[in-house]
Amino acid sequence: MLGFDFHIFWQAAGTIIQGQSPYAIAGFFSPFPLALLLVPFSLLPFPIAYVIWTAGKISLILNIKDPWSIFKILLFFPVTFDLMQGQIDLLVFAVLMKTSWQGVVISSLRPQLAIWIIPFSVWHWWRQKKYNQIWKAIAGIASLYGLAIVFAPGWWVEWFNAPKIAWFYNQQSASLFGLATVLPCSHATAFISISILALVSFVWLRPNHPRTYWQWVAFFNPIAHIYSLAVLYDQVDWTVVVLSLIALPASAMSHTNAVWALIPLYLFLKDHKSTIKRATILSTKVY
Repeated sequence: MLGFDFHIFWQAAGTIIQGQSPYAIAGFFSPFPLALLLVPFSLLPFPIAYVIWTAGKISLILNIKDPWSIFKILLFFPVTFDLMQGQIDLLVFAVLMKTSWQGVVISSLRPQLAIWIIPFSVWHWWRQKKYNQIWKAIAGIASLYGLAIVFAPGWWVEWFNAPKIAWFYNQQSASLFGLATVLPCSHATAFISISILALVSFVWLRPNHPRTYWQWVAFFNPIAHIYSLAVLYDQVDWTVVVLSLIALPASAMSHTNAVWALIPLYLFLKDHKSTIKRATILSTKVY
């Protein structure tokens, strides 16, 4: 169904108007504030709401100067899939790219992105002594969630059931964590092993540049669907487009979504080609 995920959001927002819990809608596991903010969309017929939602997301990436870049972005399957499903990942990241503290506030609606966006943004603001951005972000998130508590004080209890779903999705992540489906060990063992590898990699590489940071996030994201790779939309080249089209059938044949991790790995190797080459030459000389 076109707009499958947005239909869930749309229905969840509609239950608020009816005085019911959005968590009564099967498939809604997001924080309550998301459903609350989407209430205006629920007042519209679904097809119209979906078109407006999708058009809004596309408009956020249309101001790129190079028309070919826009074309490549729209052909990048994670972006295409996000638009088709009506998900929120592309929206969150596109807003973050265009704003500062506002993007961080919006990211709180998508915890699996917020766990990466908030620490990275706060760290950069702290280094740049942009303390006002930190306080604005804190105030924005507090206001957003404070409003949700006013409307439904007990929504936290219902939302805390989501980690059970998160654990299920982790095993099928479109990242290195997707290896959990094919490794000859338990899910918990695979999760712990890959988490340790992720920690060591982040500490060792220290990806300070946003471009590298999001490559590594996409590679190690513990809860990543295919559309989660939309965070790489501003890095897409023709090779990435082709890889995304190959990864779809390849993941089905290999029975693991870890195939999608090849996309951020390719981008990382591409950006650090000269560094890797120098290291190879140095190691050869030493040998």
